[in-house]
Amino acid sequence: MTKHSIAAGLLLAALFLGIAPVSSQSSNDEALGQQAEQAGRLREALTDYVTALQTAPAGSAADQRLREQIIALAQKLAAAPVVPEEARRHFVIANTYVRDAKTPENYNQAIVEYRNALLLAPWFGDAYSNLGVALEAAGNHSEAVRMLKLYLLTNPSPADARSAQDRIYEIEAKQTLQQQAQREAQEKSQAAERAARELRNRLGFWLGRWTLKIATSNVPRFPTFHGTFEFQLTDDHTIEGYGVITRIEESVTNPYRSLALRGTVAGSDPSSIRWTYFFSAAGWESCRNRGSSWNSWIPVSVTTGFNTISFTVPWITLVSDGCREFQGRRYELTR
Repeated sequence: MTKHSIAAGLLLAALFLGIAPVSSQSSNDEALGQQAEQAGRLREALTDYVTALQTAPAGSAADQRLREQIIALAQKLAAAPVVPEEARRHFVIANTYVRDAKTPENYNQAIVEYRNALLLAPWFGDAYSNLGVALEAAGNHSEAVRMLKLYLLTNPSPADARSAQDRIYEIEAKQTLQQQAQREAQEKSQAAERAARELRNRLGFWLGRWTLKIATSNVPRFPTFHGTFEFQLTDDHTIEGYGVITRIEESVTNPYRSLALRGTVAGSDPSSIRWTYFFSAAGWESCRNRGSSWNSWIPVSVTTGFNTISFTVPWITLVSDGCREFQGRRYELTR
């Protein structure tokens, strides 16, 4: 029986037992490696395991298992396996990228090169160590710890092992702080969402679209005005409304001007909203002729009834040019 038929038999057995292989090729090669290792053909087993690793998904359970098997097997050999020249080339390139890196993103190129080296020489201890450092610098703490633990399996010197283990402790502490910060940020975000949701519930009466009309005016023979107005919640303590007035005069409909209200919620009581109205002198004929361009948010009183909102814009006098606006108008909003 050939080793390929043995591998196929092992694969069928795994399928029969319900063990889903990561890939048929990787499983075949791993099975061949196990058979060669059991027969004492260690270098042949090493070659089969490396081939299996190269077709296993990166970071998978199979990837981790194969790396551990390869590292352990390399230490059983009478002479340590030689690092292929191509693997060393990737390793040197990666070291160069790390040396010149300025930002966490710059480490990504080095990480790719270290991984390439470790696909060709998965027992290469220095590559695991340096990859762990690069991953830490790039912010991938969990993967950095995994690589450093693989480095420890390569049997480094006691001093290097001590340094690597201490680095693992440091990274795990960073992970704890990072997870804590993420939890706090998530809790803060959730609290803000709850506050906004509660505010929307309290301000539900105002939010949405209203019909707008001018209820009273001090302008003689004032034409008919109507329009729409809509309130929206802009942040966790501010409600803003915008409307457009249309003038109907002699059966002709013309856009006239826009209105804006802003309410600031004080505390949790919607009745304590402080309202302001946006006044623009540039929108009024009498002041426009005098060259005025005064704009400001001014306090305004807003009252509510059953499905109604009303507010009166106070008189405005522009002292700079003596232009007195025809304000004192009461606006009504209805559903």
